[in-house]
Amino acid sequence: MAASVLELALPPLPKLSDVHAVWLTASARSDVATMRELLKRSPEWLDLHWGGFCLSTLGASALHTATWKVDSVVMEFLLELGQHPDPRDDNGLTPMMVTILRLSIMTTRCVFRGGQAVRRNLIVDCREEENKQQKKVIMAMKLLLRFDANVNAQSQDGKTALHCATSDGSYEIAKLLLDTGVNADTQDKNGKTPLHYCIEEAELVVTDLILSHGSHGASIDVPDTDGITPIRLMLRRANLNILQLLLNHHQWVATSQRQDFAGWVLLQAVDVQAESIVRFVVDNGYAPLMVCNEKGETAMHRAILPAVMELISDLGPNGDTLIATTTQGATSAHYASAYGSAREVETLLLCLTRVFGDLEEFEQLGGTNPLNVPNGSDVTSLYIASTTLSSTESGFECSNTISLQDRNEKVRLLLDHGGRLFPDGFLAQSMNLDSYRLMLPAQVRRFLKIWLTEEGSCNEDLNEVVSDLIGGDIPALKDLCTQWIACVTCLGPSRTVVVVVTGAGYAHETLLLLLDLPFRRREFSTFLAGLQREDVL
Repeated sequence: MAASVLELALPPLPKLSDVHAVWLTASARSDVATMRELLKRSPEWLDLHWGGFCLSTLGASALHTATWKVDSVVMEFLLELGQHPDPRDDNGLTPMMVTILRLSIMTTRCVFRGGQAVRRNLIVDCREEENKQQKKVIMAMKLLLRFDANVNAQSQDGKTALHCATSDGSYEIAKLLLDTGVNADTQDKNGKTPLHYCIEEAELVVTDLILSHGSHGASIDVPDTDGITPIRLMLRRANLNILQLLLNHHQWVATSQRQDFAGWVLLQAVDVQAESIVRFVVDNGYAPLMVCNEKGETAMHRAILPAVMELISDLGPNGDTLIATTTQGATSAHYASAYGSAREVETLLLCLTRVFGDLEEFEQLGGTNPLNVPNGSDVTSLYIASTTLSSTESGFECSNTISLQDRNEKVRLLLDHGGRLFPDGFLAQSMNLDSYRLMLPAQVRRFLKIWLTEEGSCNEDLNEVVSDLIGGDIPALKDLCTQWIACVTCLGPSRTVVVVVTGAGYAHETLLLLLDLPFRRREFSTFLAGLQREDVL
């Protein structure tokens, strides 16, 4: 039969164009017998990579074309002839990738045809067509696999066949690839794994498949070229359905550093202000607000800088959460004083008063005002608020500049709720009254230096705040400086020069130097008494 076809199709002395025309006709009809006979007669004119048999727009091989049409008969003929199962087109696509992409195009066509959305009653028909095509694609893939096709082959942009099968409509194809041993964590040129694309498109079925397949599933921690991992992509998108899948596969996504996966998600969600995820995790009991990271920071601590304190407040933190300390002994009040705005401090104070009542009355009744609990450096929240202008401590990865106005407002709020500058007994413990010379504690000197520096800029608001802190009006710096000079040691013959410089209008500069000089113990009480007579203390 094949011979008769050739006799009818070819002239007695066929030309190259005649042979090519018959080859194309035979391949379109899946007439392998004719194709085999043509190849036998004219091997010099026919090649498995002959461009006339190919999709010229792809620069594809004969196998690409047959696979695109899902012509298993021609595919098997070519593979048996020795065609490599993984030839590349101009974009590095293999035949397996081509057939998967053809299915994706058909799926898209089922939704949009001629620029118009398909009516609902036609969608069923398209789905039937899609199911038939999917079965053909799977058959073609199995044929390629039978001839040792490489499922981990990558295109020029680094994608594997699994990257092409991340839509839910390609579930069976993705499953076949995973069952065959495709690497689910292969990255393309943008560093993205198939899981990245599943999460980007919110493809739940394939996401679930990739996460649960094999002994450990796909990794959620592979960063792309921008440093975004699949788990962080989920947090950015705030996709609760994807989150639920990750929580369901806790045994696959938890690590030795992240054993409490739900707790880790909660803290990360707070950092990126993913409020819906925070509520979902807490409201559904996956993790409590008390959960903490390796530094001891709870969700309340972490909520300070991204300004989501109001969200945490709505979730009803209890007393234990509000007074929980980090490994450095810092409470949420210390964090709010250092890193938060006045709004965060105010929100925290509302939470504290909701649990403990009026904080000043609470302390009078024998309780400990949470604002006056010292941290690991033995400083209170008020001291931190009054001496901090930037949040550069470890615990947060960025610096947060605080304006003087906002800083002063935080100080006022803390003062209004019974905040104190130093813990009980701090000065008595810090100053050795038995020695000949006395040095002001480092915390006191730091505070006074800040006040003196800023007072020089005529900041009236700050002066009012400092006045509140020390309990009276601020005296003239010149008089204060003169009294100070009389009490300090180590000046020697320079004392007269210092007095003259002070009188010449350099009291600020003089006091900044005097702060680092020790007092004579006998004159110190006289100095304090003099300040009291001036109604300073």
